[in-house]
Amino acid sequence: MRIVKAFLLSAVFLLVGCSQSSNTSNSNSTRNSELSGGAPSAATSDTAASQQTSLPANINAAQAPTTTTRKIIQNAALTLETDKPAEGGQRIAAIAEQSGGYVASNETRQRGDEDAGGASVTVNIEVRVPSAQFNNVLEKIRGLGSRVSNEKTTGQDVTEEFIDLEARIRTKQALEAQFIEIMRTAKTVRDALEVQTQLAEVRTEIERLQGRLRYLENQTSLSTIKVTLY
Repeated sequence: MRIVKAFLLSAVFLLVGCSQSSNTSNSNSTRNSELSGGAPSAATSDTAASQQTSLPANINAAQAPTTTTRKIIQNAALTLETDKPAEGGQRIAAIAEQSGGYVASNETRQRGDEDAGGASVTVNIEVRVPSAQFNNVLEKIRGLGSRVSNEKTTGQDVTEEFIDLEARIRTKQALEAQFIEIMRTAKTVRDALEVQTQLAEVRTEIERLQGRLRYLENQTSLSTIKVTLY
């Protein structure tokens, strides 16, 4: 029992220390790069090399950085004045589908009496389109109105969060693998149950992190455009 507890504690502390060391190393590398044109100091290199050689192979693999493109969440909201709002909404839906996107929501409201000639129609439509088509689709939508009375575009860079999530998932997965190995060698039911509890917590955290990662993937791969036509 003591051996199992000691192994669990050492695994947790090792992973936490590795994560903190990785963050510190990244921060120092950034500062050194800014001050000296990107050449790391000898002391920093020696320290990093020492830490690298002292860690187990599976932990080192978990902390290995991945190269990724910038992850940007792009959104837009427009208000267009047009003589035919309903027809404009249909054309926006067609533009979205032709670009590989889809209509997320579509609402048409009519006020006044159409027979009396005093009816007004307002269309609120939201489409999601591939990020690579964002500017092209936006330009086409602008051309559907006689006047763009309001427009707002936003871009949120989530690259750092994306990379951090990937690193945390790899770290948790390395810890998960260690717990599985401990369970295989557990000699009592009590030891096995204790490790199983820890394993369940790690797997829950992995699922939470992966869920957030999938959400960011969805938000960055598809842009949202909301349009009001009146």
